[in-house]
Amino acid sequence: MATGSIVERPSSAVWIGEVLKRGNMNRLHSQIHPLLTEEVVGALHAKQVFTAADFIKAEAQQLVKTARLNFKEVLALKKFLTKNFAPTPVNGLNYYKSVLSNSAIIPTGINR
Repeated sequence: MATGSIVERPSSAVWIGEVLKRGNMNRLHSQIHPLLTEEVVGALHAKQVFTAADFIKAEAQQLVKTARLNFKEVLALKKFLTKNFAPTPVNGLNYYKSVLSNSAIIPTGINR
């Protein structure tokens, strides 16, 4: 009996979005948001805050001191970064059905 490998074929829009989220877009830079100026990004990098995840996990009061932003600006940035870069929860059953519908079984010719 031949076995096969399952190859998932995600839609191109979803795949490109995921690549952008996992790539350089996660690293903080001045083009992400107007509040992230070169000076703010430099100050954050000096305190080992390099990615959106680092910024989201950091204490708001510490970010106020480090980035020289006011509390409302830090919270607005956290909200923006969470909305745009944090993973979203996915229903397991729906994801499984999606994988099955977007998968192709390719016979490898290997017998068990």
